[in-house]
Amino acid sequence: MNWVDFFIFVVLIIAFANGYRRGLFKEISTFIGLIATIVVTIYYAGLLAGKFEGKLNFSPSVIYLISALLIFIGFQVVLKLLGHFFYKMVKITPIKKYDRIGGGGFGLIKGAFAVSMIFLAFILYPKFMTFNQAIDQSTMAPVFRKIVPVSFDIGMKFHPSNAKFIDKVKGGILGSRAAIYAEDPEDLTKNKDGAIGMSKDDFDVLASIDRYFGNAPELAKKEE
Repeated sequence: MNWVDFFIFVVLIIAFANGYRRGLFKEISTFIGLIATIVVTIYYAGLLAGKFEGKLNFSPSVIYLISALLIFIGFQVVLKLLGHFFYKMVKITPIKKYDRIGGGGFGLIKGAFAVSMIFLAFILYPKFMTFNQAIDQSTMAPVFRKIVPVSFDIGMKFHPSNAKFIDKVKGGILGSRAAIYAEDPEDLTKNKDGAIGMSKDDFDVLASIDRYFGNAPELAKKEE
């Protein structure tokens, strides 16, 4: 165990305490909102990143991360506002003990998803790549890191697109370069810096995504 495991424990304790305080009803509603936000973010971050391509002076992986954060924060703000008006209209009965325990349980689940998203951000932002070594050496972190990707893939089995997490993320980072990359990824990886307008850091991010979440995936087609 290392400091990453301690970080996970702290987040889960805080998440349980917050869920216990809020109760089951509020935690279920916010959990559903969180899942919806994650799905929308992963599904559409590549599309937004494509709009920014060539317009922002950042690397493709950073542009993708910025796009994902914008969608995530924007969607959460909308849901918070809707929830605020909903709770004002609905009379909430006093929270009983079993409601609090159930709320704590859902709080733990939300905390696990939050930890997973943080670890994913470390992969997507090149300057945080060194943190991945500590995560790899952690007892629990490698499992938590896969919570969001695995949940997304399971959920997408019920969607007509049957999209995969790894394909959506890699396709979102590559943008218009996806077709070129798919033709000969190994050669481009060998000649990393500057190839197809991407830096060594960007190729390292793509390699990390492959290493942690799959091997030689089919790239998602660039959304029109």
